[in-house]
Amino acid sequence: PVHKWAVDIIDEGDFQSHRLELKLPALPHGLYIIVVSDKESFAHEKNGQVYASFHVSNLAYVNRQENGIHEYFVIDRISGQPQEGVVATFYENKYNSILRRYEWRKIYDEKTDSNGYVKTKIPVKRDYYSHNYRVVLSSKNDRLGLFDSQYNYNKDTPDDTDYHTEFFLD
Repeated sequence: PVHKWAVDIIDEGDFQSHRLELKLPALPHGLYIIVVSDKESFAHEKNGQVYASFHVSNLAYVNRQENGIHEYFVIDRISGQPQEGVVATFYENKYNSILRRYEWRKIYDEKTDSNGYVKTKIPVKRDYYSHNYRVVLSSKNDRLGLFDSQYNYNKDTPDDTDYHTEFFLD
């Protein structure tokens, strides 16, 4: 473990749902998993345990979808300044019929411009299936892997209209 500490939590005794925010110790950039246990021993028997993964990064992004294509603006998380030269690596989720599972495969890399802007080159699918992909942002000493999948589809495309003529012969 990178850090280990204990926190006393008050039992409200009312069987209602409660939330608690804890300040974590300062961590260098990276991907982490926090594991919380009811018992200090982290034993599996008669013990509650939960975990969550998270990134520590100074990179942040804002994105939008325009005509089915995602556009990203990569910024400094603290100052909000655009980040030029950040490498956006795009991965697609493809089914491997031999292994019978989905796999993330690298498609391409793209660098942000002076405005921190990068646009996907992933084509918009015009059928029922959308294009499922992920983005990983990397700079010299920072990396932000996005857990969320993105979907390239054109929500502005009108549905196909079916025209037909009916004759009533009364």
